[in-house]
Amino acid sequence: MQTGFGAIREALDAGKTRPTGGGDYSPRLSYISWKAGDTKILRFLDNDPIVAEMHDFISTNDGRTRSFLIDPAKEDYVAKYASPEPGLGWRVDWLTKDLVERKPRKIGIGVAVLRDEVPAGGGHTKVVDAMRDVEVNGKTYSGRTFGVIQQSLRNFWAQLQAFEGRYGTMCDRDYLVERKGDGFDTEYHFIPLDPIDELRDLESLQRFYGYGKPWPQRPEDNATEADKKAWEERFLYCPQTLPQWAEDFSSEDRAKALLLPKDGSTAAAPAPPPAAASSWGSQSDEAQVSSSTDFASLKNRLLESR
Repeated sequence: MQTGFGAIREALDAGKTRPTGGGDYSPRLSYISWKAGDTKILRFLDNDPIVAEMHDFISTNDGRTRSFLIDPAKEDYVAKYASPEPGLGWRVDWLTKDLVERKPRKIGIGVAVLRDEVPAGGGHTKVVDAMRDVEVNGKTYSGRTFGVIQQSLRNFWAQLQAFEGRYGTMCDRDYLVERKGDGFDTEYHFIPLDPIDELRDLESLQRFYGYGKPWPQRPEDNATEADKKAWEERFLYCPQTLPQWAEDFSSEDRAKALLLPKDGSTAAAPAPPPAAASSWGSQSDEAQVSSSTDFASLKNRLLESR
């Protein structure tokens, strides 16, 4: 796994949400995706997207299909916990619905907030956050829509890589992204919008959207007004960073919870995993960061894969 536009340089819905369950809302990113003909406006929040291999359409023990990210610093937990016979951990063919052998694919992953274009008077428009209502235990909160974007390197991220090369960042402006076609004929078209001065600087942008801000704790009755306010406004801020999401999405605990039979039997007798640090996120030791995560190497990989 590589991180950063260094990595994209190496290889590159709205509406009302009703969290379920009796406890507090789990602070996790949702997904931003497009259907044929959809147009969405995005503001990317992290200039270091991830390039990694992922298993998708994997059969899980809740009767659904899910995706699993592979952290090469550890191991492929889908392969480790999948049934030896067609069943849990096998890929569901999206056309025939048959269980087939899985094959990971390399994709680019980023995080963004959903934006919207609204009238501003005089025939003009302006871009604002796409707000939503979040209902938790019968109470409605105001929130923004933050999500993970998982797309192919050539069809999606290569275009954004070109803009990043021109502007030096992909976070200084909004992008209007349109999907045309479907299946193998899908294309994405990007239009960079005019920057908004107060959100142009990455540090200011991330501070405004609370990117990296700890999720607030439920306040006690004697909590300060600031703590109560933070709780009431929690859905206005990004619930996870991209590395935090990746750490969870590639974890052994998640794979075990979704791939092992619920009757307590095991598909295999896994050995304890070797100790290893996660690949996700920034590295404190610069020597650990591969030199292959620079802009030129992503461009070369994209060209080689044509």
